[in-house]
Order: sequence, then C-alpha cells, then structure tokens
Amino acid sequence: MSTITSPVGEGQANINTDVMTVQLMLNKFLVLGVPPGIGALAADGKFGPQTKTAVVAFQKHVVGMKPDGLVMPISATMNALNGPVPTLPPQPVAPPISGNQYIRWVKGTLNRLLGSTLIDDGEKSLQYRFWVKEFQTNQTLGANGEVDETTQIAMVELNKHVPEYVAWIQRSVNKSGEGPISVTGNWDQDTIDAVKDFQINEGLKVDGRVGAKTETALYMRSGIPVPGRIKGPKPPVSPPPPKPTGWSDSLTPDLRMNVWLNAVQIDIRSSPSLYPDTPSLRWTLGVIDNLAKPGSLLSAAYVTKSDVEAYKSCECVHRGIDPTEYVSDARKDLLSQVRVFQRMGSYDAAYDRFRRQVFLLTDQIAGGLYHLKTLRKDDMDGHNACVRMMFDWGKSMQEKKWSILYPFRS
Repeated sequence: MSTITSPVGEGQANINTDVMTVQLMLNKFLVLGVPPGIGALAADGKFGPQTKTAVVAFQKHVVGMKPDGLVMPISATMNALNGPVPTLPPQPVAPPISGNQYIRWVKGTLNRLLGSTLIDDGEKSLQYRFWVKEFQTNQTLGANGEVDETTQIAMVELNKHVPEYVAWIQRSVNKSGEGPISVTGNWDQDTIDAVKDFQINEGLKVDGRVGAKTETALYMRSGIPVPGRIKGPKPPVSPPPPKPTGWSDSLTPDLRMNVWLNAVQIDIRSSPSLYPDTPSLRWTLGVIDNLAKPGSLLSAAYVTKSDVEAYKSCECVHRGIDPTEYVSDARKDLLSQVRVFQRMGSYDAAYDRFRRQVFLLTDQIAGGLYHLKTLRKDDMDGHNACVRMMFDWGKSMQEKKWSILYPFRS
C-alpha cells in the first residue's frame, strides 16, 4: 500500500515525493481510461493544473465524492487510489457536429469579436468570407477566408476575453449541473474545471477549451441563447409573386448601357427640385459622362485627393509615374451588371436597378473605395514599391463587401 506523509493539493506543502506518489497512483487508473478523457500524468513531483484536474475527476467519478482536489494521507481518496481499478459504466461519446453547426459557431464568434452582423445559419456567404478574412488580417494570419486550425485556435482563445460570452459559459455549466461556479465573466480556473467536467460528462475532448463542439453541446444542454448568435428575419408568409412576363431587348449590353446612362442624365437634369445644381451633382454627371463614352475608362481624377497625395508623398516614388495613369474597372463591371439586368422581368425594374447601381458606383468612387489597376506592365516588375503599394491596396478593395458587384451578384 502506497502512502504519503503530507497533504497534496492546491495550497498544500506538496512535497516532491508525495506528489510523485499521487501521480503514479493516478496513472494506474488513467492509463485504463478511468476517469475517461484524461491522459496519463508526467510523474515529475510537481502539483500543476493537469494533476489537479486528474485528482478532481478521480474524486468525482471513482470515489463518488464532491471534489475538493486534495489528497490527504488518510482519506477516502487515498483509499480509492490504493484500491482496484473499477469498471465504470460506458461513457458517452459526443456525436460529431455538422458543418452547419460549425459555421454557426464561427459566425457567432465573428459577431462577438468584430461586431459583424452575420445571421445564425450554416451558409458560407460572401459576408462570411469577408469577415473571416478581416479576422485573419487583424490576427496577422493568412487571409484566405477559410477557418483553418490556426484561425480556429485564435478564435477560441479570444473568446475567453469576451465577458458576456464567458458569463454565458458559466451560467450554462451551472444549469447543466457541473457547477456551481460564480458568474463573473472572467475566465478563471473554476470555469476551466467546470468546462472539463462538462466535457467528461458529454464525451468530448477534455481540454477545458470552448470550441464549436463544446459550445454546441452547452447550448443543447442548457438552452441558454449564445451571445453573438443573430437570428435572421422570418420570411413573410405571402403567396408567390406572379412570374414576370419579361421584356424583349434587341440592343447589345454595351448599347443598352449607353442608352440607360443617357437616360439617367436626363432624369437628373430634368428634376432640378430633386437634384439642385451643386458641385457634387456636376461631379456625378461627369462620372456618368465618362462612363458613357464607348471604350472609355474612369480616370484616377475621381480617386480621392488623399489617395493621390499619399502616392505623391511616398519617399520612393518614381517620378516617371503619375497617379493619373491608374484607371478603374468601373465601366467593365457596370457592363457585366447590364447583362444581369437584361434578364430581369420588366424594363422598368431593370432600369431602376441599373440607376441605383450607377449612384452606388459614384458614391464608391467618391470614397476612394473602388478598385484600381495599373496600365503599365513594366511598372509591375517589382522595383517600384509605390506602384506595388497602390496595386496591393486596389486588389484588397476587390474583396470588400461593398464592392460594386456584391449587391447584385448573380
């Protein structure tokens, strides 16, 4: 029979030989999966978090007592450690979560950490990929829009710093029976221990971390809504709309775009009460005039002044390059939208949507948000840092959710 000379546990003397004795005695059980979910300990004689977790789990699942994490020289815990390894009833094995549930966990995490408003569903929408990239960029990870293992670990760790979310975990483990612990919103050892108990009871990996599987199980057990999960609007209950009759358009998309651009200008010029003569209006008409020219490209004169000045003030600027040599893809992208609008149910609806798209485009150009690209291939040979800077900025703008193609993407 093994013995110890003094108590082992948090706040105790924890004599090296006594701790090592307890660790070796625990390993006799742990290597046989009793209690489940906890691997064998390193018998190093040091009482740390892993040893404490093993003692607490042993007391709860083998001794059948309320755990205190202490091993006294003469105690029920010590008697059980010297006894035979019991045959425990089959332990639960958590079923794998679906891809839908995993994406919902990611969306809730992004809403909490970045303030996004992603709907609680399992769809990998364009907004979903955009916010995943934003998170990866903020954490200096590879911004590919996919939640890989590194991104997942970062999300789990940062969730620990959201008081509202930690308080939800604490309330959930209390309701499910692994408490009671104080609901403080602070990630502490009591919370970790309660989460580990929950994971043991649910057949989950016992690591004290709340990822997609543990969060899903906590919600299913407690029924308490998870902070950051946003319900989408309920679809209206109404009869399906009548099928549009369609309209015949004999013009090519390019000609149709020019006809509509002229119509937009006529609308604006014929409504002085709605569109007073202001510098902003004249600027908008200038944008439309430029777009209406066959084969034209929107010049960088419409990029914001700050963008141009930033380029000019760059220390390594190549004097042979001027910001006006950069142009926008606005006309090409607007033309691609016309092809979509020509398939709509009615002329009026198609024109109205085109008109709104033109105003959206001018607003984006006014904000300097529309993507740019270089006209000179020889500038992209890697030697001009300023050109690379503007090109990279333009490329990143193509991924933003306010891209001209985003609202009406087919």
